Amino acid sequence: MENNHEKNWQFVFKPAYDILIPDFILRILIFVYALTHLGSKSFGDQFFVISANIFLVAITIYMARRRKLALASFLRMRLLSFKEKRDDKNEIPYQEPSIHIRTSKITDNAYLLAFFVLIPIIAGCAVFSILYCEQCNRPISGSYIPLVSLFVIIFNAVLLYANQHQFISRKMISAKLNGSKYKVSEKNELIEFLNRKLSFRKTMKLFEMNDFLIIDSQKKIEIYKNRLESLSFESVFLGALSFASFIQISSQGSFKFGNIQNAFGDFQKIIDLDKITSDTAFPLIVIGSLISSVFYITVLIKRFAILKSLEHTQLKIERAKAWNKHEETNHEVKYTDQIQIELAHANEMLERINSNLNMASIIRKMGLYFFFIIVLISAKMISLELFFILLFITLYGIFASSIMNGEMEKIANKLPRKIQFLTRSEFTSVNK
Repeated sequence: MENNHEKNWQFVFKPAYDILIPDFILRILIFVYALTHLGSKSFGDQFFVISANIFLVAITIYMARRRKLALASFLRMRLLSFKEKRDDKNEIPYQEPSIHIRTSKITDNAYLLAFFVLIPIIAGCAVFSILYCEQCNRPISGSYIPLVSLFVIIFNAVLLYANQHQFISRKMISAKLNGSKYKVSEKNELIEFLNRKLSFRKTMKLFEMNDFLIIDSQKKIEIYKNRLESLSFESVFLGALSFASFIQISSQGSFKFGNIQNAFGDFQKIIDLDKITSDTAFPLIVIGSLISSVFYITVLIKRFAILKSLEHTQLKIERAKAWNKHEETNHEVKYTDQIQIELAHANEMLERINSNLNMASIIRKMGLYFFFIIVLISAKMISLELFFILLFITLYGIFASSIMNGEMEKIANKLPRKIQFLTRSEFTSVNK
């Protein structure tokens, strides 16, 4: 199969549905919102439900397309070094492969087919619910309500079906190279090649690996420094903003700190959105701002200890680099051992730094959540609709970003292989 011409790869993968889960959940919430505002006269409610069900499908397809492009980019780079006949003596010529990937039919994945049917129907029902009212005066005439609902259903269904090959997993059904289809054994060898994490490090000697070990430690230092700077910048900005909110509200003559105790005394007013008024909202915003500021200040306090540890770790790595130069010149075991001594201490300190950074990230998230609660309460003071819009956007952003960043794949890798709920990061071989 192998030749000196351009390598034209054609892959067929099983379709995936996990990227549609946030879309489906959010549409359920929008539908519930539409049912609670059945026949709403508010143009804002109508515009929100209709526009959300139109743009949401476009955003989901964009996310699926980005995942497919990322997969194609990985295959294009990884297959540069693929050779059907492994011969380490000969050099591998540079032949940029042409990658074509698609999914099998949507009927091969019952869950995906169910989402393709349910999502347009739920979208149409939500639009119909928010618009339908026999005796309401509305921007959209009652006779056009079924047409608008039908348009939303068709719009979602057509876009999903037209982009069905974007919802791709890493379960390989077939592979072709220059038109020749791989056998099952050849496909399994290819999958093993794609999943390989190490190529020759297992056969390297320790003095050859020292360069890579030092580079790994240096890279961790850079990553941790960037994380620390990001945490510090965010803490300074949002911490100051939270505390400014606290000062602004508490400095008003009409506000009394005794209102905080009164607000928390009646817990029913806090959990009931319809009963949140300025008397309960302002105390909640004040206490939320203060708590958020404390969390961000805690992150800034931890910054100094982490920065000091980074400096000590950097010193250990520089010492290892110095011993490495002696090793490259003299090739003596004593230098190799000294390098490992320095790197061992450096790795121990790097692990402690990572733990401290993770703790700082948790504290930062808690401060961010309190800050977000402040935003939601402020939105509720303006209108309940704005509150739900911001809540929907945030929930969708959290779930969607988790899928795009591969966090769901990490969870899927830890689950038993029998559980096919999420797309895994490694390639697997499946039949149609």
